[in-house]
Amino acid sequence: MAQRTYVALPALLLLLMVTVISGDDSTKDKPTRGRQPRNVAERIRLTDAEKAAALKFAEKNHPELAQLIAKLKENQPTQYRDALKHLNRAVVRFERLGEKQDDRYLLQLAIWKIDSRVGLEVARVSVRSKQQTKLLEQLLLRRRRKRLELYRFDLARLRSCQGNRNCSR
Repeated sequence: MAQRTYVALPALLLLLMVTVISGDDSTKDKPTRGRQPRNVAERIRLTDAEKAAALKFAEKNHPELAQLIAKLKENQPTQYRDALKHLNRAVVRFERLGEKQDDRYLLQLAIWKIDSRVGLEVARVSVRSKQQTKLLEQLLLRRRRKRLELYRFDLARLRSCQGNRNCSR
């Protein structure tokens, strides 16, 4: 499931950047009379508290993303809701991780921050020229290093638990 989140983030950020930069309003909300939601994500309605938590998470961990989402609220309400739903899933996942293991939580959060910036840079590169390529390469390298650190952390934990049935995951 975490893998799917990482794959969806760059795609979502690309969509956000393209619609914000281009100013395309063809994706504004259209009447949905008689149309059933295509998937569960369309049916989910976030509470005001969930929206606030998602925005707070973005402001704290990726302020530039929070600014883009604020622009979407006025111009592309559908993409705004999609972005909030995506962020809400990240908030829920990190709340669960934070309750269980602080060290793992910090590594996963560092990877999320890098992935979020990678998605933003990919969107920029696709919309503009290749000026951001160097920064994108640096971000991808940082992400690879953090993931390696996470894998080593998990491996060390598993080795310390080897043969111990009472060891918590």
